[in-house]
Amino acid sequence: MRTQFICLAFAVILVCSQSRSQWVQTPLDCSTLRFAISGTNIFAGSLQRGVFLSTDNGSTWTQTAFDGSSIFALAARGTNLYCGIDDSVFLSIDTGSTWSPLNGGFSSFSESRAIMALAAGELNVFAGINGQAYHDSSGVFVSTDNGTSWTSILTVMYFPLSALAVSDTRVFVGYAGGQGTGGVHISTDTGESWTLSSLPDAIASAFAFSGANIFMGTYRGVFLSTDNGSSWIEADSGLTDNDVQALTVSGTNLFAGTLGGVFLSTNNGTSWTEVNEGLPRASGDTTRYATIQCIASSGQHLYAGTGKGVWRRPLAEMIHPVSLKLAVVPFQFGLNQNYPNPFNPSTTIEYELPAASHVKLSVYDILGREVSLLVNEKMNAGVHEVKFDGGGLSSGVYLYRLNAGDYTQTRKLCLIK
Repeated sequence: MRTQFICLAFAVILVCSQSRSQWVQTPLDCSTLRFAISGTNIFAGSLQRGVFLSTDNGSTWTQTAFDGSSIFALAARGTNLYCGIDDSVFLSIDTGSTWSPLNGGFSSFSESRAIMALAAGELNVFAGINGQAYHDSSGVFVSTDNGTSWTSILTVMYFPLSALAVSDTRVFVGYAGGQGTGGVHISTDTGESWTLSSLPDAIASAFAFSGANIFMGTYRGVFLSTDNGSSWIEADSGLTDNDVQALTVSGTNLFAGTLGGVFLSTNNGTSWTEVNEGLPRASGDTTRYATIQCIASSGQHLYAGTGKGVWRRPLAEMIHPVSLKLAVVPFQFGLNQNYPNPFNPSTTIEYELPAASHVKLSVYDILGREVSLLVNEKMNAGVHEVKFDGGGLSSGVYLYRLNAGDYTQTRKLCLIK
C-alpha cells in the first residue's frame, strides 16, 4: 500500500544525517587490548601505554597509570577496578587515580607467571594466570576479600589459558590444547568443582552470557550452549569472518569482534550481519576491516578496540538499522510488501507511520511462532525500512506483522534457498 505524503523540509536534514551514521574514531589512538565498564566510566587497557579513562562516552581520554605497560587483563565491579600487569594484580577504588598491589597467594603457584585475564563476579574476583616458561602450568585463582588474598581453584597442566568469564555462580575457562585444539573448564558453583567440555579443532577466545544462553567465540566462529556448556552448537551463519576475538551482549543483541570487523546477531547467533561502516581497513589489506581486539557496550554506544585506537558507534543504528526512506510523512499507517520477494537470504520490509508510535515488527513461521523481532520501540513519524536476514531459517513461507498504535497488519514473505 502506498499513501499520499506531506513533505517536511527538516526531514531532509535527518535523512542526510542518518546516511552518514557509522563508526567514528575517538581521540584514543593507541592499540587497545581490553575494556572495563564501571557505571558511566569507560576504562581501556592499551599496548605499552597503560590504562586510560573516559567519562564522556569516549569523547576524551585520560591516562591513569602504568605508562609503558601492556594491559591484557582488566575488570570492574562497582567502583572497584582491577588491572593485571605482568605477574601482579592492582586495585583502584578512585577511578584509576591510585592503585594498590594485590598479590597474596600467587607466589605459591609459580615463580614464572603472567596475569592474562581477570573477571569480576558479584562477590568474587577471578584471575587467570599463564606460566611464562615452556611446560609451566596455568590456572585460575579466586579472591573472596576484594583481592587481599587469593586461592588457587584450577590448575591446567602445560596448556595456556585463552579465555575467562564469570556470570553469577558460573565460571568458564578456555584453554589452548595441542595442534589447534582446546577445551573449556566449567564450574557452576563459583569454582568449587569443575567439569571439562572438549572442543575439537577450536580454541575459546571469548565468552558472553545472555540468560541461559552462553556464547563462545573461537577462531572457527561462534558456538552456543543452552545447558551450561555440556554441549555446543555452531551459531555463526552469515559470519563472514570466523576468527572471533571478542564478544559482548547488549540486551538481546550479540556483537562479535573478529579479525575483519564487527558483526551483529539479533537472534542468538542464528544469523549475523556486518556492521563495519566507517571502521578502518586492515594494514596492507584494503579488502578487510581492521582486527577488533576488544569490544564493549556502555550506555547508548558500542566501543571497538583496534590496533589503531578506539572507535565508537550508536547501538540503536545497528540494532535496528531503520531509516527514513523519503523526506515525507504519510497520512495513514501502512505495511508494504517486502522486496525482493521471494528472497535469499535477506529482504527489506517497509512501513509507514503518520505519527510517532510504539512499533513492534516481528517475523513468524507458518505455525505462528516468532522467529525474529525486528523492531520493538517508539519510532518517529515517516517511512521506515528494516532489513530481515533469513540466513538461519529453512526455505518456506513466513509471516511478518506490524503493530503500531491501534494498527495491525500481517503480510507473507517467501524464503527460497
